[in-house]
Amino acid sequence: MSFVPDHDTRVRVVSLKEIVLIILFFSTILGLLHSRDVFEKLLLSEKSNYDLTEAYLRNLIRLEPKNSDLLFRFVDVLIHQGKYDLAEHTLRALEVSTNPSDRLRAQKLRYEILKHLYFSTSDTEARQTLMKKLRTLIWQIVKEGDADQDLKYWLNESWFVESPRIRMEILKRMAAKYPKNVEILENLYYTAMTAKEKDTAKFAMEALIALHDRWIGTFEENPGRYREKMTMLAEYYLMNRFYRRAADVYLQLFAVTKENHYLFKALDVLIWGGRYDDAVILAKKYEGRFLSNEKEAKKILELYLKAGRVEEARRYSLKLLNRYGR
Repeated sequence: MSFVPDHDTRVRVVSLKEIVLIILFFSTILGLLHSRDVFEKLLLSEKSNYDLTEAYLRNLIRLEPKNSDLLFRFVDVLIHQGKYDLAEHTLRALEVSTNPSDRLRAQKLRYEILKHLYFSTSDTEARQTLMKKLRTLIWQIVKEGDADQDLKYWLNESWFVESPRIRMEILKRMAAKYPKNVEILENLYYTAMTAKEKDTAKFAMEALIALHDRWIGTFEENPGRYREKMTMLAEYYLMNRFYRRAADVYLQLFAVTKENHYLFKALDVLIWGGRYDDAVILAKKYEGRFLSNEKEAKKILELYLKAGRVEEARRYSLKLLNRYGR
């Protein structure tokens, strides 16, 4: 007689850890409070059998419905099982917690669920709906102040949801927290410009100007950085029609680099701003440099005529004729 079964029968072997969990569970039900604490610690660290852990957690939560550690562990188990609807439902109770840490933790988990669902589908309409939910959730988190506990995390996520408005709000809070951080202020300035929030852009730039030495430094220390930041400053002044200030910045660049294009740019700015007297003074001071470039030289002649400097125009036209023969 054979004791070998006619077909393959798979028998699930209960692990020692699961047996311990079962024993501890029933001892908890019987009211052994010390064992309950041990059991809860095991449940909070259990990573192997999510089905069994879910069942245990359901019973424990009935006994301690306000235990946030158990609720968060329950949500984590549900997420691993792909039960996202139930996980979101459980998180709603935690999102209205009076504990800011619990509230933010719950919001982050719900955000991660939505983000996972976003990447799990290729349906365009579904993705658009989920992206809208993600933006709404971040905006809610930021406006209610909960994001202040983890501003860098939400700043990174603002790039994912492609929302300059959210990014600007986060950067404003970061700037308030770190008022001398030039990187934050620069990001705030560019983001505000993208969002067409001129007042916020002005606030950020004025803060950077106040930190001039830290923000721009010197040409000797870092020529590339100096050029970049000074050009950024000049463009800001030009955008706000501070023509004299913009020209002064270009002249500072010219002074340290001796590169004519900065001088030419300064002259252009003064002409655009209708500051002809200042432009004439600059043209006469560096007349030789302007004469070295035919295009710029002709611009000086036009300047003299616009400014009503007839005698200067006549004198300069002769120099042009001698230099370029036409």
